[in-house]
Amino acid sequence: MDVVVVLLMVVGAVFALILIGFALSRVVMGNHARRARSLLPPLAPGDYEESAVGLTVPFKAYGLLRANSSGLVFATGQTGEVVAIRRRSIVSAFASEDVPTGTGMQTLRRPALVLQLNDPTLPQGLGFMVSDPAAWVQRLRR
Repeated sequence: MDVVVVLLMVVGAVFALILIGFALSRVVMGNHARRARSLLPPLAPGDYEESAVGLTVPFKAYGLLRANSSGLVFATGQTGEVVAIRRRSIVSAFASEDVPTGTGMQTLRRPALVLQLNDPTLPQGLGFMVSDPAAWVQRLRR
């Protein structure tokens, strides 16, 4: 009986730690998105933005991804950097679990938005973790 009680306490403690870690990561991501939002002009009609995680060096950070009429903008809340990606420099956009990291490829557990670019000032491939990568691909095709 004592073993069962101890086991239940351990399982409960592990579960509580997992929940605390998840909540803290959401708070950190939200804080970075708020800081990133302050770096960008107000949303224009037709713009869409979402908290995102840049997965490719040198833009590997929590921030905010915005789609507008001219392309995408990623603002990082950690460094305050703002990166504009023009629509005409986007060769392809797709959802994939295999994303460029800046030094190779990484396989994720769920799909991310992956961009192949033709812009000498940016990496050839960029990855962003967003809630619905397929919806972002559709936005970029409009």
